Amino acid sequence: QSLTEREQKIADMIAEHLSNKEIAEKVGFHNEFYYSKVFKQYTGLSPREYKTNGGIKCNKVTQPFST
Repeated sequence: QSLTEREQKIADMIAEHLSNKEIAEKVGFHNEFYYSKVFKQYTGLSPREYKTNGGIKCNKVTQPFST
């Protein structure tokens, strides 16, 4: 499954080692905690796990990433 433009931005920012707070603000989430929650629901990984493992599992995808 291909990533949406927004999802690709998030992946790129994680790769650039931006903080969750910076990423959340740049992609339109109201706070970093909600962003982390949605990220984990969508990918099956927390943003920290994503950084450690270097990729998205995407085994739980049911809809595009949204705020």
